[in-house]
Amino acid sequence: MSVIPARIRTNAFEVLRLPQETFTQYDIAVTPPGDSPRPFPIEKKQRLMHNLQANLAPSIFGKKLFFYDGGKMGYASLEISTRLGEGTTFCYNTSTGRPISDQEWSTLSERSPAVKITFSQTASIVLRPQDIAVILNNVNDLRREAVTNLLQLVIRQDTNNIRSKNGKAYFPGLKTVSKELRACMALNRPDEAEVDIRRGIFHSVRPAVDRMIVTIDAATAAFYHDGWLPDVALKFINPKSRSLRDLYGLDDHAKGKDADRRIRDFKMLNRYFKGLKITVKTSKGTKTIRSFVPDGGYYTFMRDGREMTVKEHYQEIHCIPLLHPEAPGVVLRDDPEKGIKVVVPMEVCSVIPDQFFKKKLPSKITGAMVKQAVMDPRQRIGLITEAVKQYGQFQSMSAAKMEVSTTPLTVEGKFLSPPPVTYSQNRQEIARDGKWNVVGKRFYEAKHLTFWGVINFEKLRDTRMTLDPCLDSLSDCADRLGMNPQRYMFAMDGNPYNVGETMKNVYDTVKRKSTILEGLSPQSFILLVILPDEAAEIRQQVKFFGDAHFGIKTQCVKVSKFKNDSNQYYNNLLLKINAKLGGINSVVKWHSDKLRRLFMEKTVIVGADVSHPGSGITNRPSVASLVFSWDEHGTKYAAKTSIQKPRVETIEDLENMMSEALQYLDRKGRGPTNIVFFRDGVSEGEYDNVRKVEIAAVERAIATYVRFTKRPRPRLTFLVVTKRHHTVLFPADPQVGDARGNCKAGVVVDTDIVQPHVKNYYLQSHAAIQGTSRSSHYVVLQDEVFDYDLAMLQELSFALCHVYAKATRSVSIPAPVYYADLVCSRILFHLNPEKASQLDDNISIASGQEYDERSWKRSLSPLNKLLDGAMYFV
Repeated sequence: MSVIPARIRTNAFEVLRLPQETFTQYDIAVTPPGDSPRPFPIEKKQRLMHNLQANLAPSIFGKKLFFYDGGKMGYASLEISTRLGEGTTFCYNTSTGRPISDQEWSTLSERSPAVKITFSQTASIVLRPQDIAVILNNVNDLRREAVTNLLQLVIRQDTNNIRSKNGKAYFPGLKTVSKELRACMALNRPDEAEVDIRRGIFHSVRPAVDRMIVTIDAATAAFYHDGWLPDVALKFINPKSRSLRDLYGLDDHAKGKDADRRIRDFKMLNRYFKGLKITVKTSKGTKTIRSFVPDGGYYTFMRDGREMTVKEHYQEIHCIPLLHPEAPGVVLRDDPEKGIKVVVPMEVCSVIPDQFFKKKLPSKITGAMVKQAVMDPRQRIGLITEAVKQYGQFQSMSAAKMEVSTTPLTVEGKFLSPPPVTYSQNRQEIARDGKWNVVGKRFYEAKHLTFWGVINFEKLRDTRMTLDPCLDSLSDCADRLGMNPQRYMFAMDGNPYNVGETMKNVYDTVKRKSTILEGLSPQSFILLVILPDEAAEIRQQVKFFGDAHFGIKTQCVKVSKFKNDSNQYYNNLLLKINAKLGGINSVVKWHSDKLRRLFMEKTVIVGADVSHPGSGITNRPSVASLVFSWDEHGTKYAAKTSIQKPRVETIEDLENMMSEALQYLDRKGRGPTNIVFFRDGVSEGEYDNVRKVEIAAVERAIATYVRFTKRPRPRLTFLVVTKRHHTVLFPADPQVGDARGNCKAGVVVDTDIVQPHVKNYYLQSHAAIQGTSRSSHYVVLQDEVFDYDLAMLQELSFALCHVYAKATRSVSIPAPVYYADLVCSRILFHLNPEKASQLDDNISIASGQEYDERSWKRSLSPLNKLLDGAMYFV
């Protein structure tokens, strides 16, 4: 493998001067009034602290800043810590700023506009300027985390006071930034968009090799539109509508004309607008939407012993005639135990500005957001270099006497040559710009397409006449790829209202034909499923009955794409079909003899991932997956899955999953000599936990395997692979850049900006189809196979990005990591449809019920044994 040195420009900026003040750490408690108050959210605590510093206690804080993280930690300069002493408490009215005595505080209710802020000095942590650099360079110094937290707060103190912020990113108003930065941040936002897409700035400080760096990147987030609630709601459910009448009659039990739309739209409002902050024309302060009721103006309640409607109430009490009583009513309070339900008309409500859309976006919005978020590399580096200049205006940076370079770091990297991709008869392709062509080649191991059928859920006129030419074209492509296709065994129309019955008919037909025809088995069958373009529910049921119930391999296609009669589309389809049938599309030729020998010695590649439910959902499980190779090329993978408590980062059942994988490999005669384990999606703060929990679990599984099989212990290498980081690589040398300004696939950086004290590297293994390419970050937590030889690990990682069965281009992460992600998303297809609807009723977002693991496990069906070892997930 050829390796070319290359200069790489980054989005990292060196901290030129560390804080020159002495800081003392304080424990902070920001407490609401009442006996059992709900804790304030982080954003509110930061605002309350800022108000205390800037307006209520200037004699304590003066012009010096107290750096506060919004949680339980803060840092005071020497001057402020002298005034605060070992401990101080402030109580004040949040509406007027009036101080509150201890006696008065004890009488306040939970709804009182008041706060108590307590400062308690942490005696053991005092950070002096002369000590900070020494602390950062000593990996064993327990104060390193405190120093990093302090630097993080210094760069974020000013942006923490901006209302629109999201973790490490902030979204300033365009009028508050420089003209140059404003031009970089501007987005073309169509008026009819369901949500407001905005561009912001991510920034974070962290240790690198022999220095501290600040990483700055562009960020994109969705916000709710602000303004009159009926307009906001209508724009969300139907952005093309101009009539508020489309809000009338929304009801989850609607009947009659247009009932399906009215049910769907009502559910969308309840799902996506729950928790939204609003103002109400007839009352003070901010309110929260709890839910909606149909025909809000006609909702009835008892007042002074008589029943009246919301419409009558607003006319009599507020002299407001309702113009849209048929629109949903907004529920502000719902307390069944006390018999209290507060409903207000939608038309007296307004959505307050700058509210993040934190729920999972509907798919139709996600595509639009991605398009708007795309930035080419030149745009991105332009925004980054303008954003760093803002630090010169930050009061917090000036107060701490901290300085950050305005020039992005350029580092020494390297460019790896891509591995040859090998097809049948040793025909080889070299990826150019991260891609290659399958045309004119036969699959490395082509499975025969002789036992297959077609189900059509799209109601087309003259189905055979419409689809047969397309099926013939698909067969022609399969023939050129070496799959020796025969005409499909059967074609039938599917019943979209009873998918289970349709799949039962398929199963019976397959079973009958495999009994009659010699040499055919259900495992060699695949079903081509033709779906309408909008058919998520049908597809989910097809996958349930195929994957779990009957054990039928399925390949779903959208009718609009299938009818285009495109050879490129059919070839891409056959990549998936051949892999599902157990074939190998292509293999990589290892550059180094060491890797070649390792795979001859039965090296197993493992990928693992955990996926979590959407933001704010606490009653759905997290899903863990593990995939492992079982062939000598690292191309065929089997999968194991489990569910666990929501938002648990470590894989709880990893020991059992790994044990099952080792047993499977042993039955296949592939008992491993080496195991290379790629773990997806672990943050830096979780490394120690992964070592203690997950690597230990894998080691126990290996020990059990060795004890029962009496085989030698396999060597274990364990890497963490992260896609969602903010380090961006740009070409400083033209030979490693493409026409768009991205780095070419194969760029590696393992110096200067990497994490100190652990072996790690950034690898950009793919070419971006649009926007800016993203590298993946690899962290080596244990390496018994390569003895921490990064060159070998980099070659292996890059090569595995070329064996992703669904594509003829290199991908951003090794194929097994990609597969683990696919398996996680696939497991919810294994929910029994009958039980799933009941489960959804019981665990909707609005229900507030706790996670019930037993119910989930009862409702999830295991993968059918007929698909054991199959790549059903591609």
